[in-house]
Amino acid sequence: MPGSESIQPYVRHSLIINPSIPPGINQYNILLVDDFVDSGWTLTVAAEMIGLEYQVDKVIPFAIAITGQSDD
Repeated sequence: MPGSESIQPYVRHSLIINPSIPPGINQYNILLVDDFVDSGWTLTVAAEMIGLEYQVDKVIPFAIAITGQSDD
C-alpha cells in the first residue's frame, strides 16, 4: 500500500496498552492476535508498542485473515 507509513501515527494514537498486564510479562514471548489485517500497520505498531513498554524480546503477530494486498 503506497504511503502506508503515513498512517502509522494515527494507528499509534488509536492503540492503548492495558495497564493491568501483570509484572514479569517480559519473561515470555507474546502472541499478538488480530482478526483481520489489511495493511499490517496495526499489528506492526502494536507489536512495537508492547515490545517497548514491557521490554519483551519477541512479539509474534498472527492474523486470522488478510483482507488487503501488501506491496512487499
